[in-house]
Amino acid sequence: MSQLTATVRPPAGRAFAFHLYAAGEPIEKVHYGRSPLRVFHVAGRGTGPFYVRAFVKDDQGERIAMVSERLRLR
Repeated sequence: MSQLTATVRPPAGRAFAFHLYAAGEPIEKVHYGRSPLRVFHVAGRGTGPFYVRAFVKDDQGERIAMVSERLRLR
């Protein structure tokens, strides 16, 4: 099974959301939750390039966006 794992390591965060993109198009969105880790199953979703955009909400409710490098399955 092909999978990508996204982990956010911000200085502080209370809630985390993840959006997976393939070839520049959004293919899966995970709403805010408590875990800074998300595993995406990408079998059958092409070879990419994939990237993940993560959103982190801090203690004051401010949202910080982070974007991964482009990823390809081998």
